[in-house]
Amino acid sequence: MNRQPNFLMQPIVLAGGKSSRMGQNKSFVLLGGMPLIEAVLGKIRSMFSLPPLLVTNSPELYSYLGLTMIGDVIQGKGPLGGIHTGLTHSQITYNFIFACDMPFIQANFVQYMMESFQGEDVLMPCYNGVQPLHAIYAKGCLPFIEEALQQDKRKIIDFLPQVRTRYLDTAEILKIPAAEQSFININNPQELERARSL
Repeated sequence: MNRQPNFLMQPIVLAGGKSSRMGQNKSFVLLGGMPLIEAVLGKIRSMFSLPPLLVTNSPELYSYLGLTMIGDVIQGKGPLGGIHTGLTHSQITYNFIFACDMPFIQANFVQYMMESFQGEDVLMPCYNGVQPLHAIYAKGCLPFIEEALQQDKRKIIDFLPQVRTRYLDTAEILKIPAAEQSFININNPQELERARSL
């Protein structure tokens, strides 16, 4: 990594979800000989000065990781509820949200995002659609997320028009070697096998 980011950032990992398509808790399927959650955390820990916060409603499963764990403030609201929980508990203004099922995090792309961040409320990649679980969020998003959740709007994109959002488009993303691998996620056994082949 060549330069220091302009803003201190808190990494937050969402380890929620029912894993219904996987048939088992996908956090603990093996990738590269280790549980998926450990593969993700291993990369994130090397990229940030602050330890990750882990959003989970099953803290007993993850206690061995030695992280601060936080349960959903508002239950049953999906990833947007997880983002809300992470931002609520974070002590830092700017937060980098990651999903536990996206293990091919690229350090050079994370660094690029942090260095190019200009203090928006949200900085989000757009590659084959928006990528809200590999994005930077400010705590200032909280009132707008809460409003969306109160109206039972669970799509992350629902609140974005209400805040200062900047998107990284595909052309910009592809300038960073292997950046597109960041968005490979693992939801079912077929995707797990593909990930293992990579």
